[in-house]
Amino acid sequence: MVDSTRLAKVYGNPTVEPLAWERKNMVVWKLPPLIDLAIPELPSKIYMHKKFVPVVEKWFNALIEAGVSHEINTFDGCWNVRTKRGLRSLSIHAWGMAVDLNASHNPLGLTREQCLKRGLIPFTEKFISVSRKFVDCGADWTTRPDLMHFQIKGAQAYGPDPI
Repeated sequence: MVDSTRLAKVYGNPTVEPLAWERKNMVVWKLPPLIDLAIPELPSKIYMHKKFVPVVEKWFNALIEAGVSHEINTFDGCWNVRTKRGLRSLSIHAWGMAVDLNASHNPLGLTREQCLKRGLIPFTEKFISVSRKFVDCGADWTTRPDLMHFQIKGAQAYGPDPI
């Protein structure tokens, strides 16, 4: 799994010389027509790290092919230079290598079962299962689940080629 210390070593710290860092690493990804049409809740352009683009494109296409892309109801962010909520380390969002989806139904700290008991609509097991093939899922975190959160896998971030 990726961590902020290693990302800072590989890509630099986005809080140090932020404009230079941004120019070097960030891109506007224009969603391909198939994804744009199949998942209209997504913005047509997403600002993210250039290494994350092919990962997200393959992931979204897989969600469409699996018939679970309709579960995406809100896009709640990708790039946001900030610390992890309640912690001191930078969030993976600070590198534009994480996406939050359906935040209101997948609150930080609740498991899927806890969300269901509160009357929320978390992602289905199938959605999470398909997602695991492409991204690390906050749903898998045992100490502090984050069902809305999906981030680049370590090998994708640190290796020469994504996926």
